[in-house]
Amino acid sequence: KEANITFGIAVLNQDALDNLYAKLSKEQSSNEVLNKSSIEFDFNNESDSTLYIGLPNLGALTSYVDGQEVSHTTTAGGMSIKLPAGKHHIEIKYHIEGLTKGIIITSITIVILIVYNVVIISSRKRKKKEETNDTKK
Repeated sequence: KEANITFGIAVLNQDALDNLYAKLSKEQSSNEVLNKSSIEFDFNNESDSTLYIGLPNLGALTSYVDGQEVSHTTTAGGMSIKLPAGKHHIEIKYHIEGLTKGIIITSITIVILIVYNVVIISSRKRKKKEETNDTKK
C-alpha cells in the first residue's frame, strides 16, 4: 500500500524571523501555573492577535479567556486562540471524556466481584460443613 504523506518546504526568511522574535519578546506570558489538569497564565498583547500554544489539540482541551470559554483551532500541530488587545487571564483545562463514567462502572464491577466471591466462599464453607455433618451421622 502507498502512504499518503503531506509535507511542505519553506525558505527561512531571517527578516521575518527577527520581526517575529521582536514581537514575541514584547508579548510574553506571566504568572504561569501548571496543575495536573490545567495550565493558567496571564498574557498581555498590544493588538488583536492569535495566541499559539504548543499543545496538541486532542479534543480533550477547553480554553478560557478571562473566565469565559472560547473556541480554539488547530494550528501547526498545536492550538491557537484569537485574543483582542489587552491583558488577559488564559486557562487551558484538560479533561478525559468518560472518566467519571469509567470510574463508576469500575467501582460497581469491583463491588459485584467482591459480593460474588463472598457468596461463593460462604457457599463452599456451608457445603463443607454439611458434608462434615453428614459423615458424622
